[in-house]
Amino acid sequence: MVTILLLAAGLLLLAGCRPRPVYVRFSGMALGTTYSIAAQVDRAGAQSWPERVAASLDLLESSLSTFRPSSVISMINSGQSARTDSMFRQVFRAARIVHDASDGFFDITVTPLVNAWGFGFAGAPHRQVPQASVDSLLQMVGMDKVHLSADTIVKEVPGVMLDMSAIAKGFAVDVVARLFEEAGCQDYMVEIGGEVRTSGRSEAGRIWRIGIDSPVDRAMPGDSLQTIIQLDGKSMATSGNYRQFFEVDGIRYAHTINPKTGCPTQDSLLSVTIVTDNAMMADAWATACMASGYAGARRLLASRPELDALLIYGGRSGNKVYMTSGFTEMVLH
Repeated sequence: MVTILLLAAGLLLLAGCRPRPVYVRFSGMALGTTYSIAAQVDRAGAQSWPERVAASLDLLESSLSTFRPSSVISMINSGQSARTDSMFRQVFRAARIVHDASDGFFDITVTPLVNAWGFGFAGAPHRQVPQASVDSLLQMVGMDKVHLSADTIVKEVPGVMLDMSAIAKGFAVDVVARLFEEAGCQDYMVEIGGEVRTSGRSEAGRIWRIGIDSPVDRAMPGDSLQTIIQLDGKSMATSGNYRQFFEVDGIRYAHTINPKTGCPTQDSLLSVTIVTDNAMMADAWATACMASGYAGARRLLASRPELDALLIYGGRSGNKVYMTSGFTEMVLH
């Protein structure tokens, strides 16, 4: 009996010494956008998480940010270096996978055209680009014109430039999520620039609920929701043509550039939301679907059973939606 009592007392003492979990919520800026984090962590190290996440994102920006002149990708674009790092190589390889699987509608070499139309990191004003200039710039576009050789990047054509912005935010979400998982955190939500990854349950003890914006011209995120889904251990990314665009003579030119034509995509498709296992792939596939248009997106989705999607497109009587069966099951009714 004494032995049992001592053992019980010891177990109670150990239980009392365990760190108690607490939910942390914080936000910040990275990759030219905002981020928002919620996670259940050990109380003892809770105050360190904002700094840990910020440091991780800063390291990622030193590799993939086209707005940092000293970043790996900026040095490659300027021709000052051909050396890569592990982050760059991981994202580059993923970009090639989606490029090949999407029939080339996802292409990180479309950069010169994005800049020319005024949607890129060069800071040029929005403008119509003459067809002759488009044709000239298309000679520098295509993932067949660049490849990795060990830890260096090789450009087959001078003038090739890279921009990872259509996949880097998703990758950043995965990087931060991995930080929590390595620390043993089972309940978290990581959102960067609208790309989201969840695990476990929210502070309220339920599946994470994530809002998806309606494609309202230049509306602020969260102002008008199309729907709310329950995101259970998955990642979500949305791409749309309703925030970044300009108009000339009644014609809208949106920021999604078709890498085959070199011009902004002209299509009824307004917004694509992709749900899949990791945020990097969700981010890239959302862009690929937007670039390919509504009919093209439907074809791509039919060949990718691992992707669930919501497509919002314009019709004569107003906006319409298409959902995969898996996506329909996530919608909160």
